[in-house]
Amino acid sequence: PFSKVVQLLEGMNKDLEKEAKEDQAENDKMESWCKTAEENQTRIISESQTLLQTQTVMVKEKTAMGERLTLELRHLAQEIAANEATLSKAEALRRDQRKSCAEDEKSLKDNIDAVTQALSSFNGTALLQSRSQVMARLRHVVESNYAKLKSKTTRGDRMLLEDFLKERSDGVSTGFLQGKAKVAGPAETVAGMLQAMVDDFSTDLKEEQDEDAKLEK
Repeated sequence: PFSKVVQLLEGMNKDLEKEAKEDQAENDKMESWCKTAEENQTRIISESQTLLQTQTVMVKEKTAMGERLTLELRHLAQEIAANEATLSKAEALRRDQRKSCAEDEKSLKDNIDAVTQALSSFNGTALLQSRSQVMARLRHVVESNYAKLKSKTTRGDRMLLEDFLKERSDGVSTGFLQGKAKVAGPAETVAGMLQAMVDDFSTDLKEEQDEDAKLEK
């Protein structure tokens, strides 16, 4: 009976050892799985944190970019509004310039016509027209451009011109004019002054037209 007990104990010991080995193997597997799972979880957490940081940085960059673009758009809108206002002012200024140029050209053409008519009257080649009307226009031209006339003539020449205007406007002869334009002396001086006025006005007109043409480009 004792030997049977020994055999029984030995059998139990073998079974226990076998179970222990199986438990150890199972435990090793479990430890390996846990280790692998832990490593995977650690890697996933690390990758998630890295991704989160990257996304956070990206969101901040996008937000900053959005704010910058919004600011740039606001500035651009302000620039467009300023440019439109500048363009509107420039267009208004150009309209005023066109109007001024047109008025100046008309005035110069009127001056040229008035002095030319006076020259024709002076030469005795004028069309049928009231002398008083011709001289009234010439007097207006002389008075309107007196500063310029003064800078280019002597006091004596201006006095001759004034005598000419008086004689031709009121019809009372002062003995100043004798014959037509080619009479030497005072008459020739006045004729030269009138022609010089026509030439000056013509030069001014061309300059005005050239300047207006430049502004249109």
